[in-house]
Amino acid sequence: MKISVATAALLSACATGTPVSAPAQAPLPSETLSFSPVSADSLETVRIDLTLPADTDGETVFLFPEAWGPDEDLGQLVSNRAVFDPATGDALPAQMDGNRVTVRAAPEQMIQLSYDIHQDYQGLPQWGVQRMPGMRPVLQPAYASLIGHTILPSVEGRDPALQVTFTGFPLGAAFSQPAPDGISAPIPLSTAQDSLYAFGAYRFGETDTGVRTAILGDWRLPDADIAFTTSSVLSLAGEAFEDAAFDQYFLAVTPLPDLPEGSSVIGTGLTESFLLLATRNADPENLTHTITHEILHEWITRRMGQTDEATDPARMWFTEGFTEYYTQLTLLGAGETSLEDFLQNMNALWAEYEVSSVNTMPAGDLIAHIWDSRETERLPYQRGTLLAFHWDTLARAEGRSLDEAVAALLDRAEAARARGETLLLPDAAIHAALETVIGPRFEADLATYVQGGAKLPLTALTLPSCLSVDSPPDAPARLILTPGADRAACRAAIAGPFARQAR
Repeated sequence: MKISVATAALLSACATGTPVSAPAQAPLPSETLSFSPVSADSLETVRIDLTLPADTDGETVFLFPEAWGPDEDLGQLVSNRAVFDPATGDALPAQMDGNRVTVRAAPEQMIQLSYDIHQDYQGLPQWGVQRMPGMRPVLQPAYASLIGHTILPSVEGRDPALQVTFTGFPLGAAFSQPAPDGISAPIPLSTAQDSLYAFGAYRFGETDTGVRTAILGDWRLPDADIAFTTSSVLSLAGEAFEDAAFDQYFLAVTPLPDLPEGSSVIGTGLTESFLLLATRNADPENLTHTITHEILHEWITRRMGQTDEATDPARMWFTEGFTEYYTQLTLLGAGETSLEDFLQNMNALWAEYEVSSVNTMPAGDLIAHIWDSRETERLPYQRGTLLAFHWDTLARAEGRSLDEAVAALLDRAEAARARGETLLLPDAAIHAALETVIGPRFEADLATYVQGGAKLPLTALTLPSCLSVDSPPDAPARLILTPGADRAACRAAIAGPFARQAR
C-alpha cells in the first residue's frame, strides 16, 4: 500500500470533471430520483424530483429527515414542495404536515414529489456555526456537496427501487454508485439516502480498480495517491477479513474552513463511499489515516448489518474503537507507519484518554452526551482502541485473533443476505463473536471498563511480549519496545495478517 507518485497513471482525472446529463435521445426511466440545478449558472439551489408509483392503498406518505448525526432542523433546507402527476403535470392532492407529506392517488398511479434544497446559512460552512462544517448540505455557486440522509425522504412502509439521474451539471456530477451518462442502475431508496453526492467544480476521476474520486481544491496528498490509498486499503482489508466485497467505490474530498491554529480532518462513511472533509493545510499522514479509517468502516460495521441508530454511541467502543485499532494495524503492516510511529500513536491516544475529564463515563451515558464535547466524542475511540489491542493479544495467545471475530460477524451477515433477511447487528451478536475468540475475560472487561466506565490503566493491558509499559514518576505511562526485543519481529507480531499481506 506504500504510496508512490508512480501511481498517477492509475488515475484518469478530468481538469473540470465530465459533463453529466441524461441522453437526449432516450426518455428517463419511470421510477427515478432526479437532481438538477434550479439555475443554469449556480448550484445554490438544487431541485430533487422523486417519481414512483403510489401505494396500493391509495395513500403514499413521504417522511423528510429532521435530524441526522450532528445536524438538526433539516427541514429548513427544503422549500417548494409539491406533488404532480408526471404524465400531465397536474397537481395531486397532498397534505403537508411538518416533515410528513401525504399524497392521495389511485393505487400504482405514478406520482412525482418535487422540492428544492438550499443552504439554511450564509456563505461557506464555518466552525461554530455548524456542529460539523461540511456535513450539513453545502450548496455554493460553483459546487455542491450533499449527503442523502440530510435531504431525501423515506416512503412509509416500503423501500422502492429507483434510478438516480443527473441533468444540467455541465462541470460534472457523481454519487456513491456509478451513473454512466447520468443514469444509475436501480437501487433502493435507502441506498440513495446512504449516499454521497458531489456536483460542479470537483476534479472527477476513476482508476482501473473501480475507485471513483471527486476532489475539490488543492491538497498536500496528490489526487493519484488519494485514489491509490483507497484502492489499496479496500484490497488489503478484503483479504484480511476474507471478504473482498467491492468492485467499485466512491470518495469525495471537500475543504473545511481554515482554523486559527492547526488542521482538521473528518471522514464519514456511506454505502460504498465516504466523504473526506479537511482543512487545506492537513498533512498527508493525517489524510492517509482518515482514508484508511473510513474505508475500514465498510467492514466494521456496515457489512455486518444495521445497528440501533438511537443507541449507537453506547457501542462506539466497537464501531469506532475497533476501526481505529485496525487502522493502526493496516498502516503499520502496509509500511505507512513504523513500529515507533505505532507506539507514538498508541501513546498519544492513551495520554489523551488519561487526562480526559470524561474517562470514567459509562458507555450508556454517551447516548445523550456524545456530541457534548471533543472529549465525549473521542472517549469511545480511546477506550475501544486500547481494549481491542488488549483483547487481540489475549486471543492471539490462544491461537485466535480479533480478525476471526470480525470475519464471523461478516459471515453471519452474508448468511442473512442469502436468506433474504434484513441485516441487523444486535449487541448480543457482537458480544458472542468477541467472547468466542477472547474468552471469559471479554465479558469481565466489558462490564468493568465499557459498561461500568472504570478508568482503564495502561498497566492493565495484556501486551505482546515485545512491548512493555514504562511508568516514569514524572511523566505519563507509555508503551515501549521491550529492551532486547527485535523491532522487525515485533512489527510483524503486532500487525499480524496485515504485515503478511503488506505490499
